[in-house]
Parts: sequence; C-alpha cells; structure tokens
Amino acid sequence: MLAAARAHVSSLRWRMGIGTLFALGASFVLESFAAGFGWFLAVMLSTGFDAMLGHSYLETRGKTRNSSGALFLWGCAFSVIVFAAMTLYLASAGGGPGRVLGVLMAASSLVSVMLFLFQAPVFMLVTAAPAAVCLLIMPFLAFEHGIHNELYGAAGAACGVAGFLAYVVRAALYNGRMVTGLRTANRAAKERQMDAEARQLEAEEANRAKSEFLAVMTHELRTPLNAVIGYSEIIQEDMAAEGRKELADDASRITGSARHLL
Repeated sequence: MLAAARAHVSSLRWRMGIGTLFALGASFVLESFAAGFGWFLAVMLSTGFDAMLGHSYLETRGKTRNSSGALFLWGCAFSVIVFAAMTLYLASAGGGPGRVLGVLMAASSLVSVMLFLFQAPVFMLVTAAPAAVCLLIMPFLAFEHGIHNELYGAAGAACGVAGFLAYVVRAALYNGRMVTGLRTANRAAKERQMDAEARQLEAEEANRAKSEFLAVMTHELRTPLNAVIGYSEIIQEDMAAEGRKELADDASRITGSARHLL
C-alpha cells in the first residue's frame, strides 16, 4: 500500500489539472459556472485533505501507521464519492451532453484508480467502487430532454473526451515505462545469470585441469617411488642379512617414507 500511496500523492497536481478540465466541462453542460466550480472547489478541498492524510501515512512509523493508512484510505474514498456525485447529477440534469460527460468522468476515475493504485488491491477496490456504482446507476436515471445550448453541450462533452484521453495516454505511457523497466530488469538478470554460468564453467574447467594435473603427477611419481620402495626393500634385506643393522634401519625408513608419499 505504501507504493500506491506514494503514486496517489505524487499525482495530486495531475488530478487537479484534469479536475479543472472536468469542472469546465460541467460548467458548459449545466450552463452554470457557479455550479461547475462550486463542485470543483469541493473536490479540491477533499483531494487536498486526502493528500494531507497520504503524507501523514507515508511519514508515520510504527504501530500508528495502520490507523493512518485507514484514515488515508477512507479520505481517498470520500474524495472519489464527491467526484462521482457530479457524474450522476450531470447524467440526470445535463441532457445528452451531460450524460456523455458523466460517463467519461466516471470512466476517467476508474482509469485513474487502476493507474495509480493497482499495487494495493483493497485500496483500489474501495476507491473504484463509487465510480463503478455511478456507471451502473446512470442507465436507470430519468433522461432530461430540456432545452440546452448545443455549443455549450458540445464544449462540455469535448472537455470530458479530452480529460478521458489524457488519462488513457498517461496510462499508456506509464505502462510503457513499466514494461521497459521490466524488460531492462529481465535483461540485467539474464546477463547476471550468464555471467554466473560463465564463471561456474571457468571454475569447473580450472578444477578439471587441476585434477588432470594431479592425476598425471601422481602417475609420474608412483612409478619411480615403486622402484625406490623395491630397491630399498632389497637393500634392507641384504643389510639385515649381513648384520649391518644401522644401514638396514636406514633402508627401512626410506621404504616407509616412499610408501607414505604414495
């Protein structure tokens, strides 16, 4: 959830910018700038509040982090509810353009949640629920066929399209960067694996060369040592037969040393 909180807090300016665009669209559709920007003020206040809770959650350590996280979660949910409430109002009171704008705003909210909060499934589901519920309710709302200014309606719908496309483009760029990062990490991991395998092969080759060297040296030493042992035993027997005990003992020591080397 920490990564999702960082992404949510860092996207504050972006969300405020798109919120301004949606507020402008709502003002055109409702033909009331007071209504549009009154709602925008409420959204910005709630968004600023959940950003403050987000900073508090990120800075908190220890046992109090869980409670800070819960407050941040419900603060974000409240902000989304305030945002989603306008989508229902637009769908019911804004005529055709209002319904189009409302759907685009709700869809943009879902894209935003999926884009920034996918790393925390519970967080994502809680904050995605209001917009999803609004999309499900909209088809059952009474459609107002009142007289609306076509130019204002088109401008409002265009603001909704622009805001939605902005979220889609950002999602595409974000996913592209993530895929690039994953590919880079995967390539680096493969390179490290290949380097480790090469080092292992070098070590095995060195061990094999060492073993072969020792085998050759052992074979080369065994033949003369066997000869030394044989001659020493003959000398020992001859010296013992002649009663020359000291020389026989020396020959015995030579034999023992040679056997030890084998």
